[in-house]
Amino acid sequence: MTEVDHRLLLNFDNSKRIFIRDPIDGSRVFRNDSREMLFNWCFEHCQGRYWIGMGFGVFENDEDATVFTLRWA
Repeated sequence: MTEVDHRLLLNFDNSKRIFIRDPIDGSRVFRNDSREMLFNWCFEHCQGRYWIGMGFGVFENDEDATVFTLRWA
């Protein structure tokens, strides 16, 4: 992700948090390449704001959270 996405969610108060495993090695903590891959996916597919943490995704939009879960869980 080379450009700053205005949809990055930094306030997690009213958001849906989803815990998933690293898509590359299955660990509970995302490595740099995995995190970058998930950020890029969200940049292309999410309609609302989002954040990818070190083992979880946080979504403002319930539909984004559902699609993310179906794709990565």
